Amino acid sequence: MPPKSHKKSTPKASPKQKAATQSSPDNEEEVAPQQPEVVVDSGATQRSAATTEALVDALVSGAVVSSTVEVILKKYREEDPEGTLCAIINAVCKASGVQEVEVDPATLRNEENIVTTLEELFARVPQESAAYFLVNKDVKYKRFRKSFPQFFERLVIVAYAGDVLFDNTLLSVILQWLLAMTESKARSFRHTSTVAILSIMEGLNDRIQFMKETIQSLKKKEAAAAQKKLDTLVKLQEHIFTSAVHQRVKDVAPEIRLAVLQTLKSLCLASPDTYVVNHYLRYFSIALYDKKPELRAEGLEAIIQIMGNHSSSVPRMRDFLKYFAERLVEMVNDVDSKCADLAIKINALIVRTDTESGETEETATLSNELIDKILLSLFDDRSGIRNAAGTFLKVFIRCRVGDDENASQVRAELLCTFASIFRNSYRQEQPEKYLVDALWRTDNPPAILTDYKPLLSIVLKGEEADASIALAIIAALIGRLKEPLSFGPSPKDDIKQARVPDASKDADATALRVKLSKDTGVVLAKVLEAHPDSLEILSAVSDVLSSMDLHVFTTNKENEKLCEAFEAYRKSVATLAITESSLINKCVRAWYAIAFTEFPQQDAAKVQLNELVKQSLSQLQAVDRAGSTRSSQDSSQSAKRIQDLEKVWSRLQILSSLLPLKDQWILVKAAFQRYTAAASGTSVAVGASVLLAKLIPIASQSVLWQRAELEVDPSLNPEKVHQETADVLENLLTVALWEADETRSEPGVLEARVEALGFFADLASLPQSNLAQGQQEQFVEICSDLLDSIQGELKEGNDALKLRLKALAGGFDATNTSMVLAGRSLVSKWEAALARVATALVRLFAFNKVSDKLAPQALLLWTRSHVKAVADVFKALFHTIRDRSADAFEFQHIDGARWSLACLKVGSCTGSRCHCASSPVRVQ
Repeated sequence: MPPKSHKKSTPKASPKQKAATQSSPDNEEEVAPQQPEVVVDSGATQRSAATTEALVDALVSGAVVSSTVEVILKKYREEDPEGTLCAIINAVCKASGVQEVEVDPATLRNEENIVTTLEELFARVPQESAAYFLVNKDVKYKRFRKSFPQFFERLVIVAYAGDVLFDNTLLSVILQWLLAMTESKARSFRHTSTVAILSIMEGLNDRIQFMKETIQSLKKKEAAAAQKKLDTLVKLQEHIFTSAVHQRVKDVAPEIRLAVLQTLKSLCLASPDTYVVNHYLRYFSIALYDKKPELRAEGLEAIIQIMGNHSSSVPRMRDFLKYFAERLVEMVNDVDSKCADLAIKINALIVRTDTESGETEETATLSNELIDKILLSLFDDRSGIRNAAGTFLKVFIRCRVGDDENASQVRAELLCTFASIFRNSYRQEQPEKYLVDALWRTDNPPAILTDYKPLLSIVLKGEEADASIALAIIAALIGRLKEPLSFGPSPKDDIKQARVPDASKDADATALRVKLSKDTGVVLAKVLEAHPDSLEILSAVSDVLSSMDLHVFTTNKENEKLCEAFEAYRKSVATLAITESSLINKCVRAWYAIAFTEFPQQDAAKVQLNELVKQSLSQLQAVDRAGSTRSSQDSSQSAKRIQDLEKVWSRLQILSSLLPLKDQWILVKAAFQRYTAAASGTSVAVGASVLLAKLIPIASQSVLWQRAELEVDPSLNPEKVHQETADVLENLLTVALWEADETRSEPGVLEARVEALGFFADLASLPQSNLAQGQQEQFVEICSDLLDSIQGELKEGNDALKLRLKALAGGFDATNTSMVLAGRSLVSKWEAALARVATALVRLFAFNKVSDKLAPQALLLWTRSHVKAVADVFKALFHTIRDRSADAFEFQHIDGARWSLACLKVGSCTGSRCHCASSPVRVQ
């Protein structure tokens, strides 16, 4: 039965009663009645204290809980009921941190002063005392955290068996005190009492379920009595929930909220008919918005377990899931990796259950818009989230496509459609690579990838866009079968995906890679001939060539097809406008794989590479002749000629990465110097930044080829090679010094300056490369100017990204999403540029190419670094210079306060090891 309230109300006397009492002297005894004197039994108090100590020791030591409960209930039934109740309450108080408890039988019966007693007890807890038992990290309390809730749950179960659960005293008194403690201002009291009450609820639920199962087999009269007891327990459980649990689920203490969620989850799993209803499920929605990630994760885990517990639970949860569908989709992008992973799993369950229940697209819990939001997590930086999104994609495709004879073809087309949407609508780069990485599992390869024939069919028969996407998926699959795909470093909070590879599965993957390489390689020539003007097809073919196994072509027919593919690839590279750096890098990797890897048809690939060199030089000469025939009075180059030059120099950039262009060095050097002069302002050349972006790597790589030949062939003239290196270094420094006015007037100049500075550091780091003092000072000044310019661009990019994110928060829109993705790509680009400049600066200091006297000027840039990766680079430079100079390098021409701030900012200043602590500036 519900316990009595601890606040006892006293009926007020009416005015007539007051007047009668005051006017009659005979009623003096009635006005001040004598209270019965409470006699304190010292023996009972001592026995209660002994029982308390024994109970606490048993719970702390991890004794068998059932035995402890039997002993307590035996004392309650046969020896000292009130003393036993006092012992239980005292044990809870002691577990809450109260060292000296005095809840004796007299205090126990005084229901009106429970709150006052608890306040007095808590006032005795010293502030310096150790943490209370449930949160104490001491090893001896580890068993207590498990045995304490078990004690109260077992107490209810055994009390029911011993027929003392309905005596109107045991639970009534205990709950009076525990409910009062849950309202205490003391967190220790609230936490300990809440755990006890939740355990009592679980014990009551266990008995309720037991009675529901056995009541059907009883006779009518016995069943009526049992039903009465059952109703009593149900009302008592509801009373506990409304009196304590309802408030504690919003408690300020996260450990209390967590305890409530865990108990509510176990109740839903144990009694879905009672608890899997909106009245109780709504409390899990509170957890979805909690600030603590562990509580959000607990709420998500509870939903997953309840959905998978019983088939009848899902229909009961449909209204709840529909109402909070948007929040569940939002949590796919949760900052906590575990929460994001669980949110994706819940949405996958929702899609599957909707399909099983026959829901249509109009009645489904998740709309197509929400599903698109979830699928964007395929491109998350965290590999664990990408894998979870891949599982969601497999579930979604399986649910949308049936199992008829054309199912595999439809699935392949749907996968290509997803990749097309991500590429065109959301501007994602290489979405096929992300899709394959998310879908592939070594232990359970998906049929949509292992059955690749439908993809090959799309490659051969589909339109240009579809064929390029299908071929890109195949290329990504071959690469994934060869080795794990790389997407850069994973964040620290990424979910670990540690799996022991199965040898048999690896053998299957190798066999699949061999078969896929062979079947794809023999059709490459046909694909290139069918789409001769497609850069997308060329990009996909480059990926296939760089990743496929070239040793699997054994028959004459297969080798003939492969040679045809090499010829068709050379023709495409020689004719198409390959100007994007990403495509240039793909072509370099493809040519390196086919021309510099030992396999039977390597010579055929080299022949095609040499033919490409001849074609490219002929094209360059043709463009130069066309330019020389123009009127001398026309000083500006036409846009057409700039485009033609860019195409030709892009092909030469590919070739310079693969082999030395010795015979063309004079031509390369002349062009580089001509456009460098435009950068210095001594001449005018429209499109200089575009062409320099190609000429900088060509000239630098040509010098590196000369240095490499010098090491192999000592007969070469070293002075000539060193002079060529010095000339290129001077030109690179000139490009890096491009004036700010020119930067504003022509796009691409800042990127060219960063490129020039990076290659300058590469060449200057080589042996026998010495920089003059003026070049060293110029280099440091250029780094400072570039860092400021790039950080300005980065700030603009971040501001624009914030505005786009704010617009996206107002509602999902494909245009806003694509702009956000483009904004993130731009921010990443400038962050990479910052890192490159900082790394170039640090490298030359580390290799002693720049004097340590310039170190203070360089380290001053540390204070202006707002990107952590760049700040870490400068921190490494500081430690290098400090250790190399034995803690005595000089500070010249520096604001000492700012330098001191830079040191203290990262904790690098250690007093004795850094002069800035005692003497910020020491002028020479």
